[in-house]
Amino acid sequence: MADARPIDAEKLTASERTRLRSGVRRKPRFLVIDEAPREDQDFDSWQHFLEYEKSRREAEATGEKVYAGIDGIILCTQDQTHKGILQAFGPLKMHVLCEKPTATTLQDCQDIYVSLGGANGPDKIFSTGHVLRYSPHNMLLRKLLLEDRAIGELVSVEHTEPVETSPCVVVPDIEEITAKAGTEYGRAVLTQILSSDYDASTPKATMESKQWYGRCVWESDNDVLDDQIVTLTWDDDFRSASDKELPDRGPKTAVFHMVAFTEAQCERRGKISGTHGEIQYNSKEIRVYKFDKFMQPEAAKVFTPPKAAGGHGGGDGGLMNGFSKAVEAVISGELSVEQAQANYVGCTLKEAFMSHAMVFAAEEARLGRKIVHWQDWWAKLEQRLLS
Repeated sequence: MADARPIDAEKLTASERTRLRSGVRRKPRFLVIDEAPREDQDFDSWQHFLEYEKSRREAEATGEKVYAGIDGIILCTQDQTHKGILQAFGPLKMHVLCEKPTATTLQDCQDIYVSLGGANGPDKIFSTGHVLRYSPHNMLLRKLLLEDRAIGELVSVEHTEPVETSPCVVVPDIEEITAKAGTEYGRAVLTQILSSDYDASTPKATMESKQWYGRCVWESDNDVLDDQIVTLTWDDDFRSASDKELPDRGPKTAVFHMVAFTEAQCERRGKISGTHGEIQYNSKEIRVYKFDKFMQPEAAKVFTPPKAAGGHGGGDGGLMNGFSKAVEAVISGELSVEQAQANYVGCTLKEAFMSHAMVFAAEEARLGRKIVHWQDWWAKLEQRLLS
């Protein structure tokens, strides 16, 4: 079998590269540069790379020898920049892993959704950085609920997300400052930085233009909620549009509590009630109690998900693994984009967009002090997308 490495390391024409790749099972590669970078390996900005890639493709189309292009991008820039970058790269038809949130406004989410193909789905893999979908803990929890049906039909969910907040400005060298000059001097440095942030006379536009990161969440124009409860309810829905009976579609309630005032930073916990039992969980274990064992509370089963390295309980690695496998499956021809998206990413572009849209619906309910009826709200949004 041909060696895949020289195919991407040399300048070749499109036909030469296609011929050399015949019979080679391609896999996504991560570039590690241990020598002077080539013209296709070092860029000042994403705009610089975009122009290079456009020129590279134009040259390749004319039969010129060029370096191999890339198959996908991982977008980890600040949230408010996602829309412009995704729309700029859209015409290049690359696989994309975008950090969450995809965008910070509903309009930007809509624009991105439409530019990537909308309900018809993208031509390439699209994954959002919802890392907890891929943590061993949550994958086991999902299996217990949906595959093993450990507690029967799900009735209600109570989930608490402790995020914690530190009320101080991040000064990169504060530890060194404090160690050399003492705590009081360190406190004076922090106070000086706080006082330079803004005062009552500072124009609003100036405040909003300041860097968000490293600013005090109390002494700034921060308006992020520090304690929020969102309630979602579903009515009976036993029949689909085809009048076919569907299981597990009785009424349900989910309560999500996000709180900053907590000692337990990111130590998630919750309870799920079902028709046959109850599940209680935290970040370390999952306890399953069956109602038919009510005389034997000790009979409850405790599951300890496998520990995984990396952030978010192994979710970071799981996210990357799923995206890489999806891209590999498409590149090799093993699966279509739709199949790879379902098998490895686990949700469609539309589902990722709907998860973002639901957050904005919840915010509309909070600001308007009202109940938002999701189906009506979503139907109106779809009409706007179609128009």
